[in-house]
Amino acid sequence: MAAAIPKQVWDEFKTAFEKALDGAGEAKMLQAWKTLPQKTEFYERVLMPAIGDQLGLTFQIERLRCDYTFLDPDRVPLIAIESENCHPSAWQEMESLCSLAAPVKALILSCEWEDSQERKFLPRWTEIIRKHHAVVSMDCLYAIIVGEWSDKSSRVEYSFTAIEPSGNTLPKTFHWIGKTQ
Repeated sequence: MAAAIPKQVWDEFKTAFEKALDGAGEAKMLQAWKTLPQKTEFYERVLMPAIGDQLGLTFQIERLRCDYTFLDPDRVPLIAIESENCHPSAWQEMESLCSLAAPVKALILSCEWEDSQERKFLPRWTEIIRKHHAVVSMDCLYAIIVGEWSDKSSRVEYSFTAIEPSGNTLPKTFHWIGKTQ
C-alpha cells in the first residue's frame, strides 16, 4: 500500500466527520449533549463507526491506550484520536498523540472554546507538538476538533483546526448541527 498523505487523510476524515454529524441528525446530537456519558456513547456507538464506514477503515476503541483509532486494511493506524472534556488536562492527550505513529492525530474536545479557551490552550498544545517533532520527526498532521453547545444559537458547533508538526496552523473550518441563527 502507498504511503498515506497526511493532508489528504485529514481532508477525507474531516469530510466524513461532518457527514457523520449530519447523518446522526439534530435529535441525536441534542440528546448526546445532555451528559458526558451520553456524549461518549454517541461518539463510540454512532459517530466514530459511521466515520469508519464512510472511509472504509476499521474503527477500534482503546487500541494501544488511544481512545479511538482508524486502521487501514493492513491494520496500520491512519487516524489516532484522543477525546477530552477538560482543557487543563488535555496536554496529556496531546503528548500521547505525539508519541503515536499515524498520519492524522486528533484531539476531540467537548467544552467551551471559541470565546475564551482557544487563545489560552492552543499555543501550549502547539508547543508540545513542536518539541516532540524536534526530536522525532514524522510526516503527519494534528487536529483539534472542538464541539461546543451554543446557548446563543441553540446548536452544537464544531470547529476543526489542523496543525503541522512545525506548529503552523491550517485555516480553521466550522460545522454545526441544530438551529441556525
